[in-house]
Amino acid sequence: MAVDCFVLITGYFCIYNQKPMYNKLARLWVHRLLFSVVISIIFIILGLRKLTIWYSINALFPVITNRHNFITVFFILYFFIPFINKLLLSLSKKEFLIYLFIYITVISFLPTFLNWTKKVPDDTYSYLAWMVLIYCIGAYIRLYGLPLCEKKYFYALAGCAMYCFLIFMTLVVEPRISWLPKYYTALMVNSFFALITAVFLFYFFLNLKLTNKPINTIAESTFTVLLIESDPLVRSVLYTKIFKCAQFGTSPYLGLHIIITVITIYTFCILVDKLVKVLFLNWIWKKIPPLN
Repeated sequence: MAVDCFVLITGYFCIYNQKPMYNKLARLWVHRLLFSVVISIIFIILGLRKLTIWYSINALFPVITNRHNFITVFFILYFFIPFINKLLLSLSKKEFLIYLFIYITVISFLPTFLNWTKKVPDDTYSYLAWMVLIYCIGAYIRLYGLPLCEKKYFYALAGCAMYCFLIFMTLVVEPRISWLPKYYTALMVNSFFALITAVFLFYFFLNLKLTNKPINTIAESTFTVLLIESDPLVRSVLYTKIFKCAQFGTSPYLGLHIIITVITIYTFCILVDKLVKVLFLNWIWKKIPPLN
């Protein structure tokens, strides 16, 4: 759902851009490259990885080598945004709805339920096609809103209810169904349930119109948190050797462990983000002006 929300935000704010966003692409590339190189050097210094030709290539070209599939596909998506926007802006509201209905049905709804019965293979969709769908939903919300209910707290309650459903399916139902893959409902990339949850929660927070400075300070570091926490090198030790999450799988302290883990990772990554921006990125951003 975090990935879905990232792309929903992109679709919401980028729908009116019809020119290539080379400066945004450059910023995204530099941001990913910097953390890729720093993390790789740290792992070599700590003796956790050996310096090899492929290791160096993977560190210097993280987008091309698909070091993190979300970043690579997100980067590709940015190339298509001007063309996607021209298509979407040419559609009427009715045509846009029909387009989304067909897209969601084929890419998300049918695979979610048919995969339960193993009638559709897992490769019936692509990650890029999924991101384009999420982008289009974010764009539709910017253009026409989401008029299911005028009360904004409806979306918070609906999103939380769907999230509770995901947890219930993951922890209670799926372990008791032998033919259903573990964590299928929540972790399936194109899960219809996760999609609805992300859209509802996104729309709720969109309408809160928060202007709280501490919240904004935390929010602007979210992408860096993703770059660090989701890096394959970091994940190889973070959850197995540092937080030892597997040991708490059946522990009564699982909930507390999750909260402490999330807060610790997020706090550490925010501090790293602020430090890196002061030392490097703020100077680099001056060379690459933001979008107007």
